Amino acid sequence: MEEKKRYDGLDIIKFIAILMVIATHIPLYEYDFIKDNNISIYVQFLFKMVTQGVPLFFAVNGFLMFKKDFFDLKQHVIKMMKIFILSVFWSLVLIVINLQYDKTPINRSIIVDLFLKTSTGSLYTGEIWFLQAMFSIYMVFPLLWFVFKNDKKIYKYLMYILSGSLFINEVLRFSTLVLENEIRIKQFNDTISFINRYNTLEKYGWFLLYFIVGGYLLYEKEKISKKVSIIGFFCIMGIPLCI
Repeated sequence: MEEKKRYDGLDIIKFIAILMVIATHIPLYEYDFIKDNNISIYVQFLFKMVTQGVPLFFAVNGFLMFKKDFFDLKQHVIKMMKIFILSVFWSLVLIVINLQYDKTPINRSIIVDLFLKTSTGSLYTGEIWFLQAMFSIYMVFPLLWFVFKNDKKIYKYLMYILSGSLFINEVLRFSTLVLENEIRIKQFNDTISFINRYNTLEKYGWFLLYFIVGGYLLYEKEKISKKVSIIGFFCIMGIPLCI
């Protein structure tokens, strides 16, 4: 019965996330700091930063995945393969369609080159990053599910250590961007490089964190519901520091 239980709040969260994604991909915000430097520009930039909907999708997905009482490894692998096939299929479709639209000669070499470069912001196939990220998270999900069901302390430890390492990495990355145009401190840059060697989740670490937070919300849903609504919690956690 628990498997079929529906959380209306999650549907509302997904609806809000959809609106956020749409707002991010249309010219709703204008923040040209060089052309105009008044307060409204900074306000629009702030709104854009806090209206990132993708983290909400990962958190909702984590909530629903960890809710399952029984884990079927075979079915999970099949689901992963479906995600992988979809990512490959739509990458190729986007490449071919856009090459034709740009009237670029199509050959196997250019298709393979563009396909292998599929990632966030890549030409033609940047949108496929979401499927890549989901596939990567699903690869480690069986281990996360086992820990979640058997030892909540270790699960929370993973969440905290991941949060801390990602936050430190973002602070260092932002500091580098700010300082590199002002001063160049070799030792400072070497320190950042040293710390980053310990970062094993460079690519999708933030999204794995949101996914794990979804499971944590499931575990603490009764306690959280007494203090803050599910929607409010997700909206707070949906403010990404890295996007």
